[in-house]
Order: sequence, then structure tokens, then C-alpha cells
Amino acid sequence: VLGVFGVLGVFGFGLMFVFACGEEISWGQRLFDFETPKFFLKYNAQQELSFHNLFFFHTSLYNPNTILDVFVFLLGIMIPILCFRSEKIRQALDKINFPVIPISFLPIFSMGLIYGLAMVQITDHHLFGPNEIKEFIYSIGFLLYSIAVVSLNKSNAKEEK
Repeated sequence: VLGVFGVLGVFGFGLMFVFACGEEISWGQRLFDFETPKFFLKYNAQQELSFHNLFFFHTSLYNPNTILDVFVFLLGIMIPILCFRSEKIRQALDKINFPVIPISFLPIFSMGLIYGLAMVQITDHHLFGPNEIKEFIYSIGFLLYSIAVVSLNKSNAKEEK
């Protein structure tokens, strides 16, 4: 049983990932073959329909790459390590049904973060290729985690019957 926090957490993560997917495919711009609105042609670094590539974000504290890296660092690296090291932290997060990524996923998220940090040091910061690869590594980690959660829930449901 998820409880209120669990349901809100799943719903929140679901909305966040739907938004991220929409952003990554420019809200279907190429899929549905529609023109980029004038605003985005003028203010978007890739001249496509996406908010995370607006010039404003890339010159501010709200840089989408920084926010993503902090999110992945906390959710995919720090929280799993803390839960692995402390049963009290694990129990507190379990009590509110917080989705803790297993420590076995640490290499995937660490690889994406290290790759991203290394590319910032050795390439032009404004290149999109390295960020796209980093985002792809992160998305593989979250996809595998989602598959693991669904598989675990299915096996738990079978055991309850």
C-alpha cells in the first residue's frame, strides 16, 4: 500500500518524466511536422520547441543541466549510498514510501555524472552532444529502475494471491 506520500510521489515522478520526455522530443515537433514558433526560433539555442534550451536557462542558476545533475546526484547516488549505510535513513524513507533506487544502479548514474563533468572540462560548454549523451545514460538508468519496480510489483502481486 503506497499511502498518500507514495501516491503523490509516483504521480509527481510520472509528471516530471512525461515533461522531460516531451522536452526531449521537442513536444513532437518533428514527429507531427510543425514549424517552430517564432519565440523559440529567436530564444532557443537549438531553435526548436523546448523550454530547457532557452537561452535564459543557460545563463542562470536554473540551468537545466545543473538541475538534472543535482537531481541525479541526490536520487541516483547519494540517497542509495545513505540508505545502504544507514538502516534508519532507509526506514524513514520507506515509511513515507520514497522511491529509493537500489545501490546496484549506482554505476549507471555515476557513469553519467562523471561523463558529464569530464565533458565540461574537455569540450566547449555550449556543445549539445555531450549533454545529450549524459541525458541518455541517465534515462537508461531510470528506465532500468522503472522496469525493476514494475517487475517487483508484479511478483509481489502474484505472491499476495
